[in-house]
Amino acid sequence: AAPFSQEDKQAVRAGIIDALAEADQLTRPQLVEILRRIMIIDFPVRMPGFIEEVSSGFDTSTQDPKRTKACLLACRALYKIYEYKPPDKRVPLINIMPTTLPLLATLLE
Repeated sequence: AAPFSQEDKQAVRAGIIDALAEADQLTRPQLVEILRRIMIIDFPVRMPGFIEEVSSGFDTSTQDPKRTKACLLACRALYKIYEYKPPDKRVPLINIMPTTLPLLATLLE
């Protein structure tokens, strides 16, 4: 089997949050796992705008609950990748926390 081209990989990375937002209840867990595996390999180097995309889903003015849920699931998957790693391996997580945690707090108010 031939590997996917970089263009195909980028298309998947660019569209997975939207796919997650539109997925049904049975498909959503599989997409979360696909996203998690992609992030293990590609985050943050090949996914530079990912945090901004996820953060935009926490904007309460958009009133898009599907997108908000997709972004919450994506954020959770990212946090789970780093939660048990030693502190020196958590740098990407530590770098995104100042951006995502205040938005999550606002979302929960």
